[in-house]
Amino acid sequence: MVNSNQTNFILFLVVCLLTCFAQAQSPASGSIRGVVYDKEFDTPIRGVAVMVLGLKSRATTNENGSYVLPNLPVGPYTLVITKEGYVREVKANVQVKSGELIDTDVYMAGEFEDMDEFVVQDVELGGDVKEEQQMVEPVDLEAITFIPTLELQLRLESPQLLDSVGVEMINRSGAADAAAVLLLVPGASLQDGKYAVIRGLPDRYVSTLLDGVRLPSADPDKRAVKLDQFPSAVIESIQVSKTFTPDQQGDSSGGAVNIVLKDIPDEGFLQFKSQVGFNSQVKNGSFLTYPGGSLGMFGENNVLSTHPELAGESWPNNPTGTTTGDAPLIYKWSVAGGNTWEFDEGTKIGAFGNFFYDQDASYFDNGVLNSLEQDGVGTPLVPEQFGTGDNFKTQLFDVTQGTQSVQWGGMGILGLQTENNKLAAKFLYTQLSENQAVLLVDTQGKDYFFPGYNPNDLTGIGHDQPEAAPYNRLETLDYSQLGTQSIILSGEHTLAFLGFGDGEEGSSDVFGAPVFDWRFSLSQATENQPDQTQFASYWVPPFEVIPGLVLPEQWIQYPPAQSAFVGWVQHINYYNEENSTQGATNLKLPFTQWNDREGYIKAGAFADSVSRSFTQDTFSNNGDPNSSYSSPFNQPWSAVFPSQDHPIYQSTTDISYDGAQEIMAYYGMVDMPINETMSIVTGVRYETTEMTTTVIPDENANWINVQTQTVQNFEGPNEWDANFTDDRILPMIGWNWDIQDDLVLRTAFAQTLARPNFFELVPVVQYEYIGGPIFIGNPALQMSSLNNYDIRLDWTPHEKWLVSGSLFYKDIQDPIQYVQRFTEGFSYTSPLNFPEGQLFGAEFEARVTLDPLFGEEFAGLALGTNLTVMSSQVTLSDADSEALAIYGVNETTQPMTATPDFIWNINATYEYEPWGTQIGIFYNMQGQSLISAANPHTTLLTPAIYQMSYGTLNFTCSQEIIEGLRFSLAAKNILNPEIQTQYQTSEGITGLQSSYTAGIDFSIGLTYQITF
Repeated sequence: MVNSNQTNFILFLVVCLLTCFAQAQSPASGSIRGVVYDKEFDTPIRGVAVMVLGLKSRATTNENGSYVLPNLPVGPYTLVITKEGYVREVKANVQVKSGELIDTDVYMAGEFEDMDEFVVQDVELGGDVKEEQQMVEPVDLEAITFIPTLELQLRLESPQLLDSVGVEMINRSGAADAAAVLLLVPGASLQDGKYAVIRGLPDRYVSTLLDGVRLPSADPDKRAVKLDQFPSAVIESIQVSKTFTPDQQGDSSGGAVNIVLKDIPDEGFLQFKSQVGFNSQVKNGSFLTYPGGSLGMFGENNVLSTHPELAGESWPNNPTGTTTGDAPLIYKWSVAGGNTWEFDEGTKIGAFGNFFYDQDASYFDNGVLNSLEQDGVGTPLVPEQFGTGDNFKTQLFDVTQGTQSVQWGGMGILGLQTENNKLAAKFLYTQLSENQAVLLVDTQGKDYFFPGYNPNDLTGIGHDQPEAAPYNRLETLDYSQLGTQSIILSGEHTLAFLGFGDGEEGSSDVFGAPVFDWRFSLSQATENQPDQTQFASYWVPPFEVIPGLVLPEQWIQYPPAQSAFVGWVQHINYYNEENSTQGATNLKLPFTQWNDREGYIKAGAFADSVSRSFTQDTFSNNGDPNSSYSSPFNQPWSAVFPSQDHPIYQSTTDISYDGAQEIMAYYGMVDMPINETMSIVTGVRYETTEMTTTVIPDENANWINVQTQTVQNFEGPNEWDANFTDDRILPMIGWNWDIQDDLVLRTAFAQTLARPNFFELVPVVQYEYIGGPIFIGNPALQMSSLNNYDIRLDWTPHEKWLVSGSLFYKDIQDPIQYVQRFTEGFSYTSPLNFPEGQLFGAEFEARVTLDPLFGEEFAGLALGTNLTVMSSQVTLSDADSEALAIYGVNETTQPMTATPDFIWNINATYEYEPWGTQIGIFYNMQGQSLISAANPHTTLLTPAIYQMSYGTLNFTCSQEIIEGLRFSLAAKNILNPEIQTQYQTSEGITGLQSSYTAGIDFSIGLTYQITF
C-alpha cells in the first residue's frame, strides 16, 4: 500500500513533468547536423553510424547521407563516424552553441584504399585539437591516444567503479539470457544459476534493476530477481556498478546490476531469429516426466491441479508418480522491429517491439543427494538416521530429474525526443512455465548398514531387520508459472527557462542549464503453482516370519519428518504475488570549474512500495487406512495410487503470509573537479525502511522457532511476525585521478545496508521437492550495515586495451548467515544475524587486441581475462561458539555464505570483417563457497555444506552468408563438469552431499535482418 509520503512524491513528479513541458520554451542546448560523403566518389552514404563520444546520443544517416544529433548541451564534442567497408572517422572539438544547428560534414575513405600510414590525433576529450599531428604506425608498444569503445568509455568516465557488457559481446558469447551475460562481468557469479552475486555478496547485497527500476520478485524463497527470465534479445547491455554512490539504492553493497533494455533504433529494421538445439543428456524414450506432463504451446498444463471440491474423495485424474517418455524439442525464435520518424528538425518519435519464444529441456540421471552427520570429533561422516532403534530411514539418494520449460513474452517501447525533452514508455512482459519431475531412490542405506544385503535372499544379512534403512522412493511432480510485467515511464528535461548560463566558451556563467529526469514504474511478479504432487513410500522385501510363513513384499507409507503432520501423498498449491510502485526524480546542475573542467551537483528522491502475498493450501491423504501396497520394487506404488481408494482432505496446518516493504530516500551529491587531473565525488543518502510480515496460519498450524529450535503453536506473545523500521544516513566519498591520458586511479568509501528478504523472515517450511533441502525463516532478523572501501587502477595503452587491478574491503555489522538446525527429527537451513564479518578481495582484468603487438594480420583477434580472489569471515555468536565447543570443536569464525574463494573468466574472440566471421571461446570457473554452516545437536554434528569449485567452457561461431543473413553455431558447457556440494568439518573430514551433471548444449541458428 502506498503511504502518504509516496503519494505526495508521485504528485510532485507529475506536476514537475507538466511544468517542464509547459515552460521549456527557450533552448539551452544545440544540435549537430551534417552529411556523410564517400571521399572518392563524393556521393552521400546511407546507414552510417554517427556517435557522440561519452554520450548515448547517436544517429544513422538516411538515404541522402544526412544526420541530426539534437538536444546536446552546449560545449565541445568528439564525433565517431563508422560504417562497415569504410575507415572510421573522428571529428574532434565540434562546438555546440545554444539554440544553433552546427553543420559538420564528413568524408569517409573506403577500406580498399592503400593507406600506408594514418593520422592519430592526440585528443583531450572536451578540449582543443593540438596544432601538430603525429604520424603513427601502431605496431609497437608505444602508448597512443585512441577513441575507446562506448562500454569502455562509460567505465572510464563513470563516477563509480563500473563494468559494462554491451550487445556486441553478448552476441559473440552466445549468451541466451541476462544470467549468462552476467558471467562475462569480472567478479560476478550466479547463485542457483539465476541470481546475481557480485564480489561474493549474494542477492541481499545486490540490487538488480531493469532500466534503473528494481523489479519485484515472485520467487517464494527469494527477494532477488531471476535473471534467466530476461532473454538476450531484449538486452542492450548489462552495467554492474561495484561501488555505491548516493544516487543508487542503499543496499547496493556488493553492486548494482542494471539490465539496460534495447531502445528505439536509429534506423528502421525488422529482425528474425531462430535456433534449434539439443542437450547431450536429453534423449527420447528416457526423459523423466509424468503422465500428461507435456506443456502446451504457451506453457499451459491442465493435469496438475488441486480439487477442493473433491475433499474426502479420491483424485483419480491426478498422477502421483514419475514415468519416462519422449523429450521435448529445444528451440527458440524471436522477431523484433522498430523505426524512428523525424517530423520536424530536432523532433523524433521512435518505436521498438519484440516478441520472443523459447522452449528448453534438461535432464540428468546421475544425481546424488546425501544426508550425513558426524558422531564425535575426528570420526568419519556417516548417514544421518531418521528414526530410532531398528526402525529408521536414511537419505542416500540416487537422483533423476527432468525439466522442461516454455518462456515467452515481449517488449514495447515508444519514445519522443524534442530539443529539450525526452519521453519514453516501456512495457515488458515475460512468462516462464516449467514442468519438473524428480525421482529420489535410496537403496544405499541398506547396503551401508548391512554390507552384501540381497533383498531376494530371505535368510541373508539384514533380512531380519526389514525396517532398518529400508529402500525408499520419493517422487515430486511440479508445474509452475512465473510471470513478470512492468510499465516504465521516464523523462529527461533541460530546464532552460530557469535562466542559467548557456555554458558557451568565453562565457562568464559558471552553471549550465539544469537537467531534470524522472522515472515511474508499476511492476508485478507472480508465481502460480497449481499443484506440486509429492509421494513418499518405502519398500520391504518378502519377510519370513517363521519357516513356511512368508509375508509378501510391500510398499509402506512414509511421510518424511518435515511432512509428518500430513499424509505420504501431498498436493501443494501456492500462489505468490509481489507488486511494486516505484518513483524517482533527479535534478542535475552542471557547472564549469575554474580549470574549465565540467562537474555537477545532483539531488533527488526515491520511493518504493512493495507488497507480497503468499498463499498455500495443501491437500493430503492424512488418516488414510490403506497405507500399504504389495508389489515388487520395480513396480512402484505411485503408478497405481490414483486408481485406488485414497480420500484426499485439505490440510489444516498450512501457513500463508503477507509482507510489505516501504522505502523512502533522499540524496545529494557533487562531482567536483579539483584541478586538471583530479576530481572528488561525494554526497550522502538518507534512506528509511519499514518492513513487516504477517503470518496467516491454519487452525492447527505450528511454527518452528529457529532461535530455540522448537516447534511452537500460535499462542501467547507474537514472536512469529516481523516488524521493524530502520533509518540510515549513508555517506560516500570518492577520489578520481587521471594520472595520465591512459592511466586512471579511483578510490571510494561508502556506507551501505542490507535487508533480509521476506522469505527469510517467515517461519514457513520451504523446499523445492520432497526429500530436498529445507529452509525455515527467522522473524528475529535485522538489517546489516556495511563499510565499503575500494581502489582501482585502469590502464588503457592501446585501442580496445584495458589492464586493470583493484582491491576491495567490506566490514559488515550483523551479517546474515545461513546455518544448519535440527528440530523434531529433521535438519534444515535457517538465517541468523552474526555479530560481524569482513570480506577482502582483489580483482585483475585484462583485455587486449593483438594487432598493436604483431601487426595488422592479427587484427580482429582479442583476448580477455579477469580474476577475482576473495577471503571472508564472520564472527560466530557466543551461543553458537559454545554449542560447537560442547561438541568438541573450538571455532569462533567461519566464511561468509555464498562467497566463492575466486572467480576466473577467460575468453578469446576473433572477427574477420571482410567475411563477416565471428568466433568466441569463453571459460568461467569459480571456487568453493559456503552454503550453510555447521550445527551441533546433542552428540552429533551436521557439518557445514560447501559448493565445490567447477568450470564451464563455451564456444560460439557465427558467419554472415549474405547481407542481412547470419548463421550461428554454439556449444555450451563443453566440459560438462560434476556440480557438487560437499560436507566439510573443521578437521578436514569431507563427504559428498550432492552431485549432478547438466549435459552439453549444442545449437545452430539463423538471423535475418532487414534495414530500411
